[in-house]
Amino acid sequence: MIKFPKKWFIFLVLGVLLPNVLCGQQFLKKGIKQAEKTVIVRTTGAAFEKELLNRAVASWSKRQLIPAASFEPTSPDRLATFIFPLNEVQKRKVKQHYYSSMRQFAALKKDLDVRLFYIQTQKERPAPAELAALDLRISQVEEQLALSALAFHDKPLDAARKYLLQARRILNPFAAPGELLPPVHLRRNDRKFVFQEFFLHGQDGSSPRLKSNRWLAGLTDVSRAKTLSQSIPSGLKIAFVNDRDYLGGALVAWYRKGLFPEGTKLSTYFRLKDIQRDLADGKTFDLIITDLVMEDGGGYALVSKLRQNNSTTTVIALSAYGEDEVRARELYDLGFDGMLSTRDGGFPLDANGYLTLLNALKNYYSWKRLNGWKR
Repeated sequence: MIKFPKKWFIFLVLGVLLPNVLCGQQFLKKGIKQAEKTVIVRTTGAAFEKELLNRAVASWSKRQLIPAASFEPTSPDRLATFIFPLNEVQKRKVKQHYYSSMRQFAALKKDLDVRLFYIQTQKERPAPAELAALDLRISQVEEQLALSALAFHDKPLDAARKYLLQARRILNPFAAPGELLPPVHLRRNDRKFVFQEFFLHGQDGSSPRLKSNRWLAGLTDVSRAKTLSQSIPSGLKIAFVNDRDYLGGALVAWYRKGLFPEGTKLSTYFRLKDIQRDLADGKTFDLIITDLVMEDGGGYALVSKLRQNNSTTTVIALSAYGEDEVRARELYDLGFDGMLSTRDGGFPLDANGYLTLLNALKNYYSWKRLNGWKR
């Protein structure tokens, strides 16, 4: 029998087993990472895709527009006006205007970043009416920033004004500031803009937001839903357009419970191109509820196309923006017939959000009957 020294035996074990152990660990690590990715994608769904888009937009914005520019407003303790003499009240007013104009810019930049991203990466041009609406918003914010520039030498303010100039050039390279106006046939002559009506408040001035009684929280308040439905026309063909699948899912669940008016037909869309394809194929709707900003364009592009084709379909915007009159007038001029804000919860975020939706629709159709609107 051949005898091997103990050290040979140790070397043999290490030479054979150690590589396998290390390879197994690497394989296990790769498997864990792949499993983590799968879980992330499956559990987050559209929210994960939205985050990827936001990162891409942020990266593109830094690379294409103004590298290393900061748009964060200067803190009040460092913001000093070069206009003298000003009393304390006047100083407070010019500072208030500065922060107000920078807030308006931040809201506009959020919309522009998505639109500019698709123009540059997918060569997708905005519809003429959407382009006109964006140009109008840019002009209004430029005016406010220019007024602040009369009082402050401020780097974030200068960067914001430069951003808007470059954004305008990308949107329409041949346009001069303020040159674009909505086409004559798209201007509203069917009804007057009224804040209360546009935000779907009741005729008594009440908000469209409704909640179930406390003891009914989490339960379906069928009787209250049916009472609201009685003021809404039956047999409506409704389209809901939103890229967050859980919102469309909530609407479908309410629809299956019979919470909508009798004969309602509901269609849900998670991509703008899907409803655009159905509309091109001749499908019609009485009412479209659409998110304003989506990955492939959103409500701005949808309503622009509808109004250019002389469609009289009622279109209601759904957005987390608050009830701001300036934005509401822009949406109204573009062709929206109302807006339901989700900033403070309610539809579609609340478990009983169907009550807010039905109440908003009840208010819209009561205003329509009262004023004799065609849409």
